[in-house]
Amino acid sequence: MKIFSEQMDLNYEEGMAKQGDVDAMIRVAFYILFAHPAEPVDDVNAALAIKYYKAAAAAGRKEAMLDLGAAYMDGRGVERDPEEALRWYRKGFDPDDGNSCWVLGCVYRYDYLDKKEVPVEDTDRIREALNFFRRGAEFCNSDCLYELGELYFNGIGVRQDYEQAFDYFSDAYDEIDPDLMSGRAARIYLRLGQCYIHGWGTESDEDYGKELLEDAWSEWTSRKSWGMDEEPEYKEICRKELTTLKKIHPSE
Repeated sequence: MKIFSEQMDLNYEEGMAKQGDVDAMIRVAFYILFAHPAEPVDDVNAALAIKYYKAAAAAGRKEAMLDLGAAYMDGRGVERDPEEALRWYRKGFDPDDGNSCWVLGCVYRYDYLDKKEVPVEDTDRIREALNFFRRGAEFCNSDCLYELGELYFNGIGVRQDYEQAFDYFSDAYDEIDPDLMSGRAARIYLRLGQCYIHGWGTESDEDYGKELLEDAWSEWTSRKSWGMDEEPEYKEICRKELTTLKKIHPSE
């Protein structure tokens, strides 16, 4: 089920949700809580979103359970409660669903402080995250493939291996759905661009690498227009790479 797109007819979806359509409930709840995460959610709409998510969860919809976990983890529409978030994440976990594996992997890979992802250093948690990401990669989940690439790229929990990282980033790139907002798309473009520019794990191709970096920058600009996190640390890496290329090739 496509959760959200810019072309969604919100009035129609709201009407269907009121009639008890579970898919519409999930889409409307997602729109209320997560489509514009930089903007506050009023109490009435927040209560409606949580009501819809819980109704969908009661109907057995795993994606609603995972989104409830995200709401409690972020304090989005409800009071922040990491324990309640983990309860919903575990309840909604489906070992045969790549996105579910990514969500649980991120629970172990990151702490969430002030609504920002903070990578953990605890080896046991990283090991658990690896297990979930590897499982999700079996289903060609783009975000899981990216996370594995990032771990190999930096040598976190595994031996640093640029070739392995490049393979994961390439596979992640191939699985990006252009019709959906991906939480990792810009990072995938960035890392793959770096690999091509520096010849990390593949033959050097500066022109293609630059194109990927520009795609990353464009993705962050698009995310900003939706009020989404710009990921400043990754954006700064991208800016420096593009600036360096401009100095090397000033006429381009």
